[in-house]
Amino acid sequence: MSAPGSGPGSAGGEGPGDLSRDDLVREFGEPGVANPNVVDLIKSGKLDLLINTPLGRASRFDEKAIRRAAVQGGVTCITTLSAAAAAVNGIREQREKGIQIKSLQELHKV
Repeated sequence: MSAPGSGPGSAGGEGPGDLSRDDLVREFGEPGVANPNVVDLIKSGKLDLLINTPLGRASRFDEKAIRRAAVQGGVTCITTLSAAAAAVNGIREQREKGIQIKSLQELHKV
């Protein structure tokens, strides 16, 4: 998982709880260039969530390989920083407050 501001080439590590971003982010290589790379991490089952924000034409090949591996491996793939921020906020809220289920009728009582 690449956190906003962590730059390209970052992947989330394993571990629940109150770990800092430094505990969860580590570097990886480009697909087809370095080992291990993000595709290798996806295929090994070491990622649950991937935040990949490709920039420019040169990243299209990498994006395709990463997305294909994520779909085949059942890994959620987020491709915009706004969606990543929303996911991080949602995960944080769920950890702090748990899940509360309410019907639409309960939310919109008159």
